[in-house]
Amino acid sequence: MRTVTLLFCTLLCGLVRSALCESSDPEELEKLRAGYLRKSEEVVKPLKKRYVADLQSLEKAVTDRGRIEEALKIREERLRVALGKATAMSVLTRLPKEPESLARVASVFERRATSALRPWESKYERLLVDLESKLRGEGRLEDALKVKNALKALRQAPEEKGSTALTTRGGTFNGRDQYVTFGKLPDAFNEDTMSFSAFIWVKGESRDGLPAVFGVVKSEDGERSWLMQQGKNHLDIIVYGGRDQRHRKYYRIANVFDGKWHHCGFTFEEGSLDLFLDGKPYEAGRLEDSEFTEIHRSSKARLMIGARDSGGGTASSPFRGQLRGAVIYSSNIRASDVQKLFKKGSFGEPFLSIPLNEGKGSRAGDVSGNGHHGKIVNLSKGFWPSKEG
Repeated sequence: MRTVTLLFCTLLCGLVRSALCESSDPEELEKLRAGYLRKSEEVVKPLKKRYVADLQSLEKAVTDRGRIEEALKIREERLRVALGKATAMSVLTRLPKEPESLARVASVFERRATSALRPWESKYERLLVDLESKLRGEGRLEDALKVKNALKALRQAPEEKGSTALTTRGGTFNGRDQYVTFGKLPDAFNEDTMSFSAFIWVKGESRDGLPAVFGVVKSEDGERSWLMQQGKNHLDIIVYGGRDQRHRKYYRIANVFDGKWHHCGFTFEEGSLDLFLDGKPYEAGRLEDSEFTEIHRSSKARLMIGARDSGGGTASSPFRGQLRGAVIYSSNIRASDVQKLFKKGSFGEPFLSIPLNEGKGSRAGDVSGNGHHGKIVNLSKGFWPSKEG
């Protein structure tokens, strides 16, 4: 999310320069830009104040624990934001990445700002489309082209410069003993739910067996919730309505493991399961479809990426290939939202978001702002690729 927001804010700064310097642009376009920038600043300004208050609370808590050096870095960021002359929007372009406690608070601010700005970004885009059409209708083709270029910049700038969606690094799982596991998650995550969504990027070759990709299943005592697993070249998505395997929805997405990256996942709402492949609805693939309205949850099974819980602190069915961008929502997100997730690498406020793009270390960081970080088990040198691909 940070990459998308930073690029988005950089684009806004470019719009400011354009509005001030490019007098040849049509007057209508300059007015739209100015209005868009004013509204963006208005929306983010109160969130900036909230960010300062959060930093102040964090600084006090860290100081009380005797972590003075960390507290000084937090104070430096607080004073930069509170006393500096930077606009609320420009603050977003320089958010700190360390120490971890500061980066976590900055991530929450960024997530709030991104969510608040999204509807205004969409409105600005619609106005640009209407303006381009109007100018073409009036025969002002040169002005229409300038508006078209502004629209293209708005739509393409984040993706072109490496959003989470286009970063192809991920973690390389060896198919023997590597996986990501998570500690105890909030009780709300372990309660039966009528609304849920989960997605992940996968890259691998056709393989026999049933390697686990992403999910919450404990084979030891039959505790099952949901699971994505590989079956040769297809991805199976299984959602359980209870411990009994007869109460399940068993769906399949074909031709996923072809050596290329694919974005896969599902949404669930009151018994209705919908599949998605590379940002688009996937209509086929229904194998079993028992009737139930809630996904069964259990605190006895651990969430894992690249394997399934075998109980006793062990895992089984390891995956071989690359995985990244694992996201969970405590709601049924819309098809249009899935498209945004696929294109931009982030959308809304997920319960958990694991990019797997650290490049080093055994920590699988959660960038949702909720702090549900994972641990890479049996980390080896080859887990983090030396280059993207």
